[in-house]
Amino acid sequence: MLAQDTVAISDSENNRSMIKYVGHGIAMRNAMNSVNRVADEIIKINDEDGVAEMIEKFILKSQ
Repeated sequence: MLAQDTVAISDSENNRSMIKYVGHGIAMRNAMNSVNRVADEIIKINDEDGVAEMIEKFILKSQ
């Protein structure tokens, strides 16, 4: 699998390089500003089911 074929979701500074590296980097809305700046998309927080929406969008709908 190539990096451009992957999706990563995070809200933490220690994952900023991963968000930049993958094909579609996703930051939670409550992520640090440095993470949001490098993300391709900013989504709802966990309490609002942001990760579940992305799983549905990128995994379940593609099957």
